[in-house]
Amino acid sequence: MYVASVYTGHDASLAIVGEGKIVHLELERFTRKKHDSGNINWLYDLALKLIGISDDDVSCVVGISSLLGKGPNFWTELDTVFKFKEEKFSNHSLYQHPIYIISHYLAHAGYAFYTSPLEDARILTIDGQGDPFRIPFVDDDQKTDCAIGYARHLFGSIDFDWNLRWHPYQKIGWMWISASQKIFGGEYHEGKVMALIGIPSKIFQKKTKFSINTYHEVHRMQNMTTQVVNQLIEYREDDGVCLAGGVALNGIAVYDLLKSREDICHVHVPPSVHDGGLTVGAALYILHVVLKQPRAYYSPETISFCGYTNDELDRIPDMKKIAKFLKDGKIVALVHGKAESGPRALGHRSLLTNPMIYSLKGKLNRIKERAKWRPVAPVIMAEYAHQFFDLLNLSCYHYMTVIANGTTIGKMSLPSCFHYDGTARVQIVESGLLYELLKAFNELTSFPMLLNTSFNVNEPIVNTIDEAKRTFECCKEIDILVIGDKVIERHV
Repeated sequence: MYVASVYTGHDASLAIVGEGKIVHLELERFTRKKHDSGNINWLYDLALKLIGISDDDVSCVVGISSLLGKGPNFWTELDTVFKFKEEKFSNHSLYQHPIYIISHYLAHAGYAFYTSPLEDARILTIDGQGDPFRIPFVDDDQKTDCAIGYARHLFGSIDFDWNLRWHPYQKIGWMWISASQKIFGGEYHEGKVMALIGIPSKIFQKKTKFSINTYHEVHRMQNMTTQVVNQLIEYREDDGVCLAGGVALNGIAVYDLLKSREDICHVHVPPSVHDGGLTVGAALYILHVVLKQPRAYYSPETISFCGYTNDELDRIPDMKKIAKFLKDGKIVALVHGKAESGPRALGHRSLLTNPMIYSLKGKLNRIKERAKWRPVAPVIMAEYAHQFFDLLNLSCYHYMTVIANGTTIGKMSLPSCFHYDGTARVQIVESGLLYELLKAFNELTSFPMLLNTSFNVNEPIVNTIDEAKRTFECCKEIDILVIGDKVIERHV
């Protein structure tokens, strides 16, 4: 049994899930317009092909909130599921199936919980703004940006327990959106704002050119965020927390949860916690809760790498050859297998380089046309991670969504991996092509780590082979392009 899902708002996407498989196609990767919105139906046939089924295998389609303008204008209960039995939304084959519509926050919560390894978890989702909801005796609808609660669903079982509810408006997400607009002059710069927080006050003005007042304001904003996130996570005798919504990408607040709360031993922040992951969450919720299909386990590979691919991209390159290029200080663009889901490149559409050569961190930022003070994330073999990073729970770090402090050895031996405050947004790997490359690099250098950033320049992460070649040609400072098993060297 398979469920398809569509979302047409900003960060629009289409997903199909079922039988332990996920395909997730983000509109921006195909239109090449960041955070694109609009019609996603035209990618349905590609999604069917990638997951290996036909239209007849799809049981239903689910939309989030006001799908095509046909959904409800407000919500009274967070877990309400609207089903349209007869009305057809369009002539597209996607909408000849039964249609469900669920709320924005239920889709976020479904994504956070059903992609996690947890069977019993607290859930928190905070966004910029989400669905309007109706307050008793109040005429005007009010938008909320927060939902809290818990869920229990054992793997292999059809029995579930969801207790999710609205929380009074927090405006935390909107605060970050406003900061993005006021500091950097536009939307979707919240990550850059968070990077400012890791720069000490004594060098803040010199490094960033912003005033010391900006320093104090962003720190006050971060402290408010950390406090709200911590307060909203309710105490329960279970084993973890699942986070979604744009605020879940605030790694400082998430790391504080792990450090300060003894009742929390695991925090799950999957890669597409922003609105781009709504379709995956909506489809998983309908599949496991409404259609009562037994809960499946979705591995880090299944969750992270579920986008576009083809046969040429699935071929394996010569790892020792690539490791030698990296040892020699080359910038390597790696394009392999299925594209990543979400805003972080995790090794399938990545720019990689040697962390032992400090100047290469600046070169990566120059290629990406980013500010010099921006950090670059390290990726490391799981078995070595504790030597370099203070990881409170290793399994929280698969998706480059949680930060950690560096150990003394880590900060002294590989300073390029750390921000000014000694933290890093770490990704650990335990298997797959990137693991094999790290292993080959470790054999050459005795360091099991690389610097990793997304392969793109002021555009969405590259998706297809043609896009990879085009970006490689434009960016003369990228030395090597690896596409499947082909290794292309730049000849000056």
